[in-house]
Amino acid sequence: MLSIRTFVCLLGLLVLLGCQKDDGPAKSPVSGQVTLDGTPLAEGQISFMPGNGVGISTGGKITNGTYRVDVPLGEMRVEIRAPKKVGEKSAYDAPDSPKMPIFEEKIPVKYNSNSELKATVAKGANKADFKLETPK
Repeated sequence: MLSIRTFVCLLGLLVLLGCQKDDGPAKSPVSGQVTLDGTPLAEGQISFMPGNGVGISTGGKITNGTYRVDVPLGEMRVEIRAPKKVGEKSAYDAPDSPKMPIFEEKIPVKYNSNSELKATVAKGANKADFKLETPK
């Protein structure tokens, strides 16, 4: 028969084990540079999505042409976006309507919505540079 003390210790151990955080799939850092027509991308977003469409997507900010993101291991499809404010419009048709920004994507769709970019993420530090070109 268990003593009260042993029972309390076992119960505490079970509670601690049950409270452990599940960090999900293994990840590794991916960093690199992003240029558009040879110039570092001032700011934008980079996203990594599983190449097979199953799993966790992740992403981060691009600042001054560089990024660093912890990405699940495996073959990834990469999307890069950099929306640019090109104007404003009224939120609704009234003289006192608040203004809403109008954005235009400055990165060609072949690098985001219809991305052709890929990266393979392995255990340990990974480097992936992306040299984007606008169609002429």
